[in-house]
Parts: sequence; C-alpha cells; structure tokens
Amino acid sequence: MDGFSLTEAVYAPHCTLPAHDHRFPSWTYVVAGSFDEAFSNGTEHCAAGSVLSKPNDAAHSNRYGFAGATCLLIEVADITMISEDRAALVFGRAIHFDRGAVPRLAWRIMREFRKWDAASSIAAQSLLLEMGLAMFANLIRPLEGDPLVPPEEFSFAVPLVSLPSGAHVEE
Repeated sequence: MDGFSLTEAVYAPHCTLPAHDHRFPSWTYVVAGSFDEAFSNGTEHCAAGSVLSKPNDAAHSNRYGFAGATCLLIEVADITMISEDRAALVFGRAIHFDRGAVPRLAWRIMREFRKWDAASSIAAQSLLLEMGLAMFANLIRPLEGDPLVPPEEFSFAVPLVSLPSGAHVEE
C-alpha cells in the first residue's frame, strides 16, 4: 500500500524485547493484550484499544503482559512530505493515545486490514491519513477540537520493513 507498511504481530505472554530502536517512525495499535514500553524518560503502559506513536530513534524495550499482545504495527518511513514542524510534533517523542479519535481510527484500520478486498487499499490509506491528522490536531489543540488541516499538508510514503526479533506474524 502506498505510503504505509501494516503488519499484524502476535507476542507471547511475558515476552520481552531488549532495548532497541527502529528504522522508521511508527504507530502501534494494541488489538488485544497489553505491553509496557520503557524509554529512557519513562514507561508507557499500552492496553488493548490504545495507540503508541514513536520516532524511529526512541530507544526502548518491551515487556508484554500475562496474555501477550496482538498489535497492528504501522511503519511510516518517509515523512519528507510533511512540513518539518508538523513531523517534529507527531514523531518528535513517544505519545500514547488511549481514547478519542486516534484509537477509534486505528480500530477501523485494523478491521479493514483483516478483511482485505479490492477497495481496502484506498480505504485503509484514507483512514491512515485521517489518523495522522487526528494525532496532529490533538497535539496542537487538544481541548478545542479538530482544526481543519488540509490533507496535502500531512501525506507521506513508506516502504516495507521487517518485524523486531521475537515477534510472530499471523497473516
């Protein structure tokens, strides 16, 4: 799919991943289960239904919960089409979204991903761009609602990348 790489990953109960970073910025939607992602400046507890956005260079380790976790990994490799200040806001640090438009849109992306058909590429791409806009809107005006941000201001392309070691993928 143009602009994004989507992968469903299943992690075993109590699985741990040592400190690492990623080649590209990413969004992780927790479909089921939970995990803790530990960064140098703190730990984010990510439960089912939440989304974690993080830059590629945010070194972290992962510890998955007693039920493991199923996650939709969304990799965002080329953010050059976003203005520099907007990219810095959305991908400048790890940000956890546990309610609101971002997790709702991630759920819709996951639903589309699991029932892929002829129209899914366009539908998923639209939802991904909308989720990126919702993140941006939430970060610049979290209490005042979503401002109108032209879609061309928030578009980018992403090549496929591999899963971190220790992850199991179900297709």
